[in-house]
Amino acid sequence: MIDERGASWKVLLPSKPEATLLALGLNLGQLVSLARSWSRVDHDFYNHREVQSAVPKRLLSRLTLLDISDAAYKGKIYDVIVLGILRTFDLSTIKKLFYDNLSDHGVMVFTGDPNCKLSSLILKKNDVVLKKYAVLPPDSPRIIFPLSGRVLRRKGLLFHQPGSWRGQLGVLACTWLSSLGWVSHLEKNAVSLVYKDIDHMGYSLRNWLSARSGKQFEELILYCGSDTDRRKITALAIAESKEDLVVKIADSFLGKKAIIQEGLALQALSGMGKRGLCLPELILEDEWAGYFIQVQTSVPKKSKSQTRQLTRQHIDFLAELARIGRQSLVFSETSCCKEIVYLFSQRENDIPGVLRRIVSKILSSTFQKCTVICHRTHGDFAPWNIHVGRKKISIWDWEDSLDDGLVYTDIFHFIIRQAILVGPWPGVN
Repeated sequence: MIDERGASWKVLLPSKPEATLLALGLNLGQLVSLARSWSRVDHDFYNHREVQSAVPKRLLSRLTLLDISDAAYKGKIYDVIVLGILRTFDLSTIKKLFYDNLSDHGVMVFTGDPNCKLSSLILKKNDVVLKKYAVLPPDSPRIIFPLSGRVLRRKGLLFHQPGSWRGQLGVLACTWLSSLGWVSHLEKNAVSLVYKDIDHMGYSLRNWLSARSGKQFEELILYCGSDTDRRKITALAIAESKEDLVVKIADSFLGKKAIIQEGLALQALSGMGKRGLCLPELILEDEWAGYFIQVQTSVPKKSKSQTRQLTRQHIDFLAELARIGRQSLVFSETSCCKEIVYLFSQRENDIPGVLRRIVSKILSSTFQKCTVICHRTHGDFAPWNIHVGRKKISIWDWEDSLDDGLVYTDIFHFIIRQAILVGPWPGVN
């Protein structure tokens, strides 16, 4: 599967889908991601056969290979020009692209080192604006956040906490250095956006959110999500009123489906007003520039430390959740059974023999006819989606929630995700 997270910064651009885009020196994942959002992408990816074999067919028509040796882009005007890290561009080439090939309302994007260092060197006009965003970790992006302002940097570093202890130590070190004003370590793999004219930055997600919600937002912090087919980008919209919002952004059908599924879960949970429980509230769902957008309230988190153990608060919450949509269903009619059937048919040869025998028993006609108790489940009840305070538990990321989930699946998910992805399983508190 192609990893498209490296181009998650695209939602920061004030461009419409029909805008023209020139992409030089990008990798395949970045190209595919840009093709999902722009109807025309001129590129110089060196292996066109790989593009033809790996890119979804419906996106191939949007990608046009350029012969850079003949300066195929000469005389063309683009709304967006992206310079990647697979080649080093000299200053004269960048200046020529910026002034000759970029439209008056365009934006040039510099990704990675050393090209980002050159972005500030082309600022020769008063109306040119430079915005820099840190990307962590640089080799597999998870977080993209603005480099300007200590408060924004801190919010960005704390927006997502890695599961591994090494990752957590790295974030802790970056947060400490940032608090001292040292950001050179974050600039090494930054993404720089250079706008020709600040007056043409209006058609952006940030401004769209301000118009739709009636609040003013100063910046967006991005979490790049997973590389699965259900991927989406999660943004923290930093409000001037200090009431930040969480924005889910999808550019694919399955990503949109996942976000809609989360919206249905939040609606079902709206009456779950237990004291000491904090859940996000659904504000709106709409489309912007070809992206499906969902806006939620931001769940307050005083700390980003993960609770590795199942506590009494976890169990009390799950007991309360089990009362929502409680019903009895024939196992074959449940979403869980249908998912097992699908996965088994797709990957039967990859499943170890022991598990294959267990799945065969589960899918036997006798078992499928059994009646089981179902109720609303979270679906991704993992340590990184939960914060346990002294008297409060907060839970977010409900896109895998089911209205016909099986009893105990959330507890099992918590244990197995902690043990496999973080490890080891510390037991129950």
